Amino acid sequence: MTFGHTLWVPAKPARITPSPEISLCNWSRPEILEKIYNLDSLYAEGISGQGQTIVVIEDSDVFTAADWHTFRRTFGLDVKFPKGSFKQIRPQPSLLPDNGGSCGDPGVNGADSEATADAEWATAAAPVRKSW
Repeated sequence: MTFGHTLWVPAKPARITPSPEISLCNWSRPEILEKIYNLDSLYAEGISGQGQTIVVIEDSDVFTAADWHTFRRTFGLDVKFPKGSFKQIRPQPSLLPDNGGSCGDPGVNGADSEATADAEWATAAAPVRKSW
């Protein structure tokens, strides 16, 4: 499954049947992601991304890391899984002329909301890992 430029292979999918009390707007909640991809069984075994780092390569900087923290706080991930972290690294131009080119910092641009969403949903899937 691809979220933006993030390649992520989900756990064994669970079969779920929508119930009347789950509205369409509730399908975009982390706990629904847990059910769809059977992540809750991994969490029950204590597997939630410990010791792992997810690197998300985007076409934009994240406008503000506060959005990532707000997402975690809004959905209770900061309480349920307090060790998640987010760090934005901006590429540095190369000092070597023969390295095949360099990567420049894209800055914040029109793709920043996608970059933010990718970082947020990466933390929903593996809430204890580091996100760079």
